[in-house]
Amino acid sequence: MKFYKKIDYFIITGILIGILAFGVLYGYSTLDVSYDGWIYHTYASESDVIQHYAGWVNYRNSPWDFPIAKASILGEGGTVISFTDSIPIVAIICKIFSSVLPETFQYFGIYILVCFVLQEIVAMKLLSLYTDNKLFITIYTLFFVFSPILIERSFRHCALASHWIILFSIYFLLKSRRDNKIRWFGFCLLGLLTISIHPYFLPMVYGLFIINCIEMIIKDKKNTIKIIFGFVGNILCTCTWGYIIGALGSNNPVADKYGFFSLNLNALINPLSQGYDSWSIFFPVLPQILGNYDGFNYLGAGIIVALSGIIVLAITKRKNYNKVLFRIKNNFLLLIGCLFFTVFSVTNVVTLNDKIIFEYKLPQKLLNIFNIFRASAREFYPVYYLILLSVFYIIIKWTVSNRKKFYLLIFLVLIQFLDLHNIIIEKNRYFTTQRLENISSFENDESWIRLFSENSSCYMFDDRGNRELAVFFGKKGIKNNLRINNRDSFEQNETVMVNRSNFDINTIYCTKEKDTYYLIFDNIGDLVTTKKLGEYYILIPKK
Repeated sequence: MKFYKKIDYFIITGILIGILAFGVLYGYSTLDVSYDGWIYHTYASESDVIQHYAGWVNYRNSPWDFPIAKASILGEGGTVISFTDSIPIVAIICKIFSSVLPETFQYFGIYILVCFVLQEIVAMKLLSLYTDNKLFITIYTLFFVFSPILIERSFRHCALASHWIILFSIYFLLKSRRDNKIRWFGFCLLGLLTISIHPYFLPMVYGLFIINCIEMIIKDKKNTIKIIFGFVGNILCTCTWGYIIGALGSNNPVADKYGFFSLNLNALINPLSQGYDSWSIFFPVLPQILGNYDGFNYLGAGIIVALSGIIVLAITKRKNYNKVLFRIKNNFLLLIGCLFFTVFSVTNVVTLNDKIIFEYKLPQKLLNIFNIFRASAREFYPVYYLILLSVFYIIIKWTVSNRKKFYLLIFLVLIQFLDLHNIIIEKNRYFTTQRLENISSFENDESWIRLFSENSSCYMFDDRGNRELAVFFGKKGIKNNLRINNRDSFEQNETVMVNRSNFDINTIYCTKEKDTYYLIFDNIGDLVTTKKLGEYYILIPKK
């Protein structure tokens, strides 16, 4: 009964705090699934959320295909929506019930709310490993549910807001230490969910899983074979499902730029992110270089103050040395794992502020593997959350009265919120001050709507990365050759010139370039009628 009461408290409190935190930050307008106006307003000065939405609407109006998460009407040969960051597992479920959903339907608001609720619930379970004091747990979970890195990703890269996946992985690792039992089903489910949500979480989940398996082997070498087979089985399940949905496979787009989107050495104390000049009222913005903007990992003043105090006490109190050494020994493999996450995130191009400190070459074969996770600074997230967890552990184990611990936790939370209050207000204002209407120039243009009312396909000769146009085509179910996946450079795609042999009577041809227009017209001018819509030259087949 005690166990179920604890679970009930965590679930009920987690749901309430998660919903409240979401509302404080974003209001609740995005929960209206038929409201997609906010998507077009380049939140945080980035249009990636339009890409996510475009992937979904094209997938929704595509026939079922293999891989099952393939939007066959988007791009030449189709596009797997894992690479438009459209949260495939949610898109697949919604596609099944597409016929009963509203004509305009977006699930990103609901998904982010679920992320906040799960973040809070799992954080409570994590902290409960170190204390039964529900008040302390509830207070400190605010650092997790208002985590700057969670807030920064939400509604910018919606799939990457799934930080509850990381917290679950840490929880399974620490829980297995308690009872010497690996959470096979838990890690297997996390693997399946991860490949279905965003592949960038795979190294985090399986990095912690590997640490868990090695620790269990060290404790009981008799189970080595069993653990190895269990781990391989989990990998196979994830890979099989990844192949089925298309996240894994030989036809996937190729990435590069490992070493560009790297973790700056100032990341933990630098309150600068994409779209916002400062997250802090206490700490100054520090310069960055290359793609460091994607490596936002600011801890917040509350955690920085706590860490500073812990470091000072560890240095000045000699009697603590043995305790520190004991903890290092007990967590040696986890610390090694954190080192690997950090080194991979920093990359071979080590940056500090606006300088490259040093750079070293990697073998090309290794670089090709690392390029799969080219936005490497994201792989620091497990270390980030382990820092938060370590601060809580040290406070809880501090040999002072509970009253002093309570006051300290309240003080740290207040410092954290005071530090972040401007960014919280800014984000709330963006979503709640007015209902942002659809500003897509295509969906609001009757000429574009009439143009595609009787045609089922469009071939673009340029402007092939236009995300708003991809949304328009997706909603209308128009087959198109746009390339909006996050691993493709559409500028490098070959453009096939139209002539009488490959002319399609059901395809409209569009270009922004006058020279291209005249070249096409010279080939098929007697087969088409032409018009100009905005910047586009349109060639429409005669029926």
